[in-house]
Amino acid sequence: IPPYLVVLPIDLLLCHCVSGVQGQRCYRVTYTKRRTCVLKGSTVDISCTYVGYYSTTSSFWFRSDKSTPEDLTTDPGYAGRVEYTGTYRGPFTLRITDLREEDSAEYRFTFKTDNFEWGHSFPGTTLSVLVQQMEVWCN
Repeated sequence: IPPYLVVLPIDLLLCHCVSGVQGQRCYRVTYTKRRTCVLKGSTVDISCTYVGYYSTTSSFWFRSDKSTPEDLTTDPGYAGRVEYTGTYRGPFTLRITDLREEDSAEYRFTFKTDNFEWGHSFPGTTLSVLVQQMEVWCN
């Protein structure tokens, strides 16, 4: 029996006044899934889209339980298991392969533009890695 998933999309909206520009520029990051459950040893894709005035100049994914956001591609615990796709305007995807129990965490996306840096405190997607296949409700 495959695990059951409840998919809850979430929009995060931030209005940011850009110096020298009349009015406001609004940015939004939308995560495809708010929560997901995946079996140990398998692969997961966590995705989001970005809507905003400026294209991204740099971006990365990180775990929310770290005191300082750390790019997962530089974290030794994810060596050889993490891949990012998406450029400039997305969609942006984090792929983690060979999932481990310790990969269970909330994952967030952050980016910079020439004029703006997305906040690190906004919620992302929570991943639960299951040790064995069972009937589970993620909500």
